[in-house]
Amino acid sequence: MRGQAFGKRALSFTLLAAGIIATLVFAQAQKKPVEKSQEVTYEEQRAVIDALRRAGLKGAAKIKGDYVQVVDPNPDWLSLDLEKLTLSSEAVILGVPVKNECKLAANNQLIVTEYDVVVKEVLKGNIQSGDTIKVALLGGKVKFEDGTTAEIVTPGFKKMVHGKTYALYLSLYPARSPVYDLTAGPQGMTELLDDGSGVISQARETDPVKKQLKGKDKETFLKEARKLSREWPQPGKCCN
Repeated sequence: MRGQAFGKRALSFTLLAAGIIATLVFAQAQKKPVEKSQEVTYEEQRAVIDALRRAGLKGAAKIKGDYVQVVDPNPDWLSLDLEKLTLSSEAVILGVPVKNECKLAANNQLIVTEYDVVVKEVLKGNIQSGDTIKVALLGGKVKFEDGTTAEIVTPGFKKMVHGKTYALYLSLYPARSPVYDLTAGPQGMTELLDDGSGVISQARETDPVKKQLKGKDKETFLKEARKLSREWPQPGKCCN
């Protein structure tokens, strides 16, 4: 039961982190030095905050013209190893992105880049090899009908590249959503290098999964990922 609770918390924490980011962005922006010509008045700052609350990113873009938020995509309090990442995911696949589109999230406070990913191998979950699924990554840029733009920038998080192969640890929220999210943010995405020499985790240097995968070749990683997926085919049965 403790493991089941952990799995549910892990999925909700990722989404909660994304939900509160928009309210913190203004404070982040205040910490950054700006050139004198780019200084923003208090009145304009307040107007942007009010617009975000009332009309989301579209409202902020109407005031700024080109509105940019810098967002940390990592959940501060969630740092997983490979076993717990597997446990917390509804699906684990190897896939290749083939196209993408930037979209406003449902609350109009965030932007995601939604990828079409062709599934090469299913390690865990109710997905079929050969399927094309949708995977949303935090960040991207949209243009509105009035010509203004809004952009979410996620420093340090390298988005997927079309044609490359990735191991993706995925969650669905809400449960019937047709679009998957990465479990635990960037921790849920690992690139498999084309030459087979290694893997590149998008996790932070301090995350256990990043440390585990450092220096591992592709086949060693896949062997471990497949083994853990067989051991924990459903979320919430680990770590009692």
